[in-house]
Amino acid sequence: MDAMKWRDAALDVFFPCRRCLVCDGAEAVEEGICAVCREKLRRLPEPVCAVCGKPLAGRAVCLACTMERPPYSAARCAFLYEDAARDLVRRMKFSGEFDLPARLFGREIARMVGLAGWRPEVVTCVPATARTRRERGYNQAEVLGRRVSRLLRLPFLPRALGKRSGTRSQVGLSAEERRANIAGSILPDRDAARFVGKTVLLVDDVMTTGATVEECASTFLQHGAEAVYVACAARRLYTAEDDLKREE
Repeated sequence: MDAMKWRDAALDVFFPCRRCLVCDGAEAVEEGICAVCREKLRRLPEPVCAVCGKPLAGRAVCLACTMERPPYSAARCAFLYEDAARDLVRRMKFSGEFDLPARLFGREIARMVGLAGWRPEVVTCVPATARTRRERGYNQAEVLGRRVSRLLRLPFLPRALGKRSGTRSQVGLSAEERRANIAGSILPDRDAARFVGKTVLLVDDVMTTGATVEECASTFLQHGAEAVYVACAARRLYTAEDDLKREE
């Protein structure tokens, strides 16, 4: 048993989570989630686009990626952003309850990377602004990325990228607004020299339009990375209809 498994086993013994983080039930709780809520963790339906990982039918690559290929080599998300997955992400992101969700999501991401056949050399995360880190006390993407790096036994670069303060939250913005909002806000940080010439695995909690991970991937490639792969805990399926509803 490796060090991480020993740590997890010790946490389960000495600090067991007796109630489900999602429904607060106490039946068959394992790693912070009960059997009923675990069944509600839905993976993305296959097949998915070979590039962006979005579900599709009848094509290997979706129309959007065919027309304009994103800067990353490929992206995959472990679960649909709904029900139990959404609740766990929100707890990890806003409530400071990140250890158990990160353990669950981290294992799924590591498994997903292995199945995809990716060969990353370093792991990093989508950055948060200094203000967000100060107010929240942590960056949930960093917690998750660190977990994934340990499972994959790869170096973790917590400060490969930085995010300019003053950038608005992406929540509630249209796809076009998200791209405009994030453009130019991602910069290389103190660990930048360590990703030059490397294949990077970029980890985040939720992928919606992909604007943020695309900006991060572009920054990596512009500053010497060999290639970038993206892995997220959950994906919110975003379509043009979402923008239309927003305008109504």
